[in-house]
Amino acid sequence: MATVVLSAKSLAGFINTAFKYNLQVFPDTITAGALLFSMLFQSPPLATLGASFILLNFLHPSIAALTTRAISATLGADADPGMCSGHFPGVSYEDLLSLSSERTMGALSRPGWPSFYTVFMGYLAAWVGALPALYNREITASPRRMAAATFGMVVLGLVLLIALVYRVGSGCDTVFGSLIGMAVGAVLGGLVVFGLAWVSDRRLTNLLNFPLIRGKAVDGKPIYVCKKEGAGK
Repeated sequence: MATVVLSAKSLAGFINTAFKYNLQVFPDTITAGALLFSMLFQSPPLATLGASFILLNFLHPSIAALTTRAISATLGADADPGMCSGHFPGVSYEDLLSLSSERTMGALSRPGWPSFYTVFMGYLAAWVGALPALYNREITASPRRMAAATFGMVVLGLVLLIALVYRVGSGCDTVFGSLIGMAVGAVLGGLVVFGLAWVSDRRLTNLLNFPLIRGKAVDGKPIYVCKKEGAGK
């Protein structure tokens, strides 16, 4: 019995440590997962999502540089930059930028505010949150899809809440900084997802692989035409 209790405690400790670690590197975990599953399932929408996350890594330093100049705010004095980066250990997109000349991209590699983590969370929330609006016709056509979409939004909200509580509790972000970072990320995510949906006719953003409903054929005529009464008599 004592062995079972000890094993249960060890398992609980492992799960707790793994959960906290995945919260710490959540942006990189989601990015790696999106890219991996895009290859496994040959999914262009997942590949597009993963590529956009990587692009955000390179955009964030310039955004942070601008906002840091406008608002004097940084991480807490006791915050660990490595723990608070949101990246896997040893991974730093800012280091790639710092290889450039100080007058060009290298100047954008300095730490800034809001944090990449909160910008990423806002970006992810906007991207996923936009899907019910982009695929409203497909979702409303099926009660099962509508229930799944609602459940997905609830899960997304819980994930955001847990991640932000962790960030504020660990001293990596403040409540104000988190709200600003998520707002910035949401604007970027909204622009990107709606832009890609418009350019690709909603194909590159179709993460749930819905059969797309279109009202008209290529020539502009309705796809389905009701037979007139008396026709063929």
